[in-house]
Amino acid sequence: MSGPCKANRSRYAVAGMVCLLLGVAGLQSTAPAAEPTVANLYELPFDWQDEHGELARLGQWQGHTLMLTMAYSICREVCSYTLHRLEQLQQSAASAGLAVDIVVVSYDPSVDGPGSWLIYRRRHHLLRTDWHFLTGSDAVTKQFAAALDFPSWLYDEHRVHDFKILLINPAGEIASTLTWANRNEDFFAKAAPRCRHPDNGSCRS
Repeated sequence: MSGPCKANRSRYAVAGMVCLLLGVAGLQSTAPAAEPTVANLYELPFDWQDEHGELARLGQWQGHTLMLTMAYSICREVCSYTLHRLEQLQQSAASAGLAVDIVVVSYDPSVDGPGSWLIYRRRHHLLRTDWHFLTGSDAVTKQFAAALDFPSWLYDEHRVHDFKILLINPAGEIASTLTWANRNEDFFAKAAPRCRHPDNGSCRS
């Protein structure tokens, strides 16, 4: 179902194998994800620290369209796939003329913070200013993950979790959800402009 997690750096090979095996199992799952019960994400009271060391709350994106997920910096298979899908979806949104911010919340504050996220961003070329990486206290992280149904668990020494991306509308409501079952869907395909010129590869016919 999911990807590696809290691994010692010397054991990344083992973590990768755990990720691969659990990821294959997740790809085969078609069970619907539980729906979060949060009515307005922008009203959640949780305090975070972003990758620049600044205090942040989700409410600062009130009025914005947001894609939100959870990950952490030493994760491999599932987190890498999730961030790749976020890049693809952001490109799709841009083609539809929509501005979308991306927020990644850490599953594991014991390994994440401003330093690790800045290194992660540079390593993965995630340098756009509309990407944001947040870390909270252990208690806040657990409350947030439970409220939005982002479960994770320890497997040996690795933190395992599923693939999940939430689309949050400007009012703070969850407009759509991607999981393994519908991972190839495009949030923004219906909003893409129709092609007026057949030679224009950026629009849809």
